[in-house]
Amino acid sequence: FDVRDGLQSNEFNGGAAYRSNTGEMFFGGIEGFNSFFPEKVVDNPFVPPVVITSFKKLNREVDLEKATSEDGILRLNHNDYVISFEFAALEFSAPEKNMYAYMMEGLDDEWIHTDHTKRFANFTTLPPGSYTFRVKGSNNDGVWNEEGASVSILITPPFWHTWWFRLLVALGIAVVGLILYRRRLNNIRMKIELRTAHDAQMSISSMGRKHGVE
Repeated sequence: FDVRDGLQSNEFNGGAAYRSNTGEMFFGGIEGFNSFFPEKVVDNPFVPPVVITSFKKLNREVDLEKATSEDGILRLNHNDYVISFEFAALEFSAPEKNMYAYMMEGLDDEWIHTDHTKRFANFTTLPPGSYTFRVKGSNNDGVWNEEGASVSILITPPFWHTWWFRLLVALGIAVVGLILYRRRLNNIRMKIELRTAHDAQMSISSMGRKHGVE
């Protein structure tokens, strides 16, 4: 407990304590005193709703609801290399004591913890693929909303990384290879035919000269 919970100060005077006949406790400090019944001091049991309050793409505010498709997926382009989320736990007893934890499933292996001074998460140059951003939060007494809030994300790859482009490239290479192969076969065939024709012509000429001599 500290001044955010209603203490007169974070500092108390030594020996400045008293217990009344009714069991009420009094403690004095540099800014006055506090009194309470110990059995009435209980943790705040409220589980705070956690909401994503803002989404930015390339440092520009984007309406997350409109950017999310009907199937609940936030689709981003590979050029959206900077995205960020802001979030809040809706518990206002002492909001400065609320705690948070977030992670990007598909990227992070563990929760990243933060407090009210940094209620946002930034991500840069996420590789194309499927992700889920999750955030959970607690109230001022450390009671967590473990379900929290989440957003499913799909980052589409550039066209040269898509399966259809790779298939077209592979087909193109196969077609070019086949054309080159057939051209080589034709060249070899033509060389053989020319050589055969040349040999035949030489044979005829040789035979002609031989008969002429005779």
